Amino acid sequence: VPVNVKGKGGKTSQAIFDFLTIKRDKTEDELRKWTNLSSRTRDAVGVNSAARKLDNRLQKQGLFCVDDLTNGRTAWTWQTKAGLKQGHSLW
Repeated sequence: VPVNVKGKGGKTSQAIFDFLTIKRDKTEDELRKWTNLSSRTRDAVGVNSAARKLDNRLQKQGLFCVDDLTNGRTAWTWQTKAGLKQGHSLW
């Protein structure tokens, strides 16, 4: 999908700067949330919380959990709609 990158006065650089400035606060907030998640190996609650958050994000991107390859404690697998044989998977 073509994106209109013409900003004020038709300047492409201004449009890109405006886009990044608008998205900056949201991006920084998202990064802060991810880095505040505890995912140390011995912190089962933190790891589970991070996995659930990742699962929600991946589902929004079109990937789905593979129940047969996920145990919810130590292993998670996601796949595209095409499945493991003809699609993509993330372990």
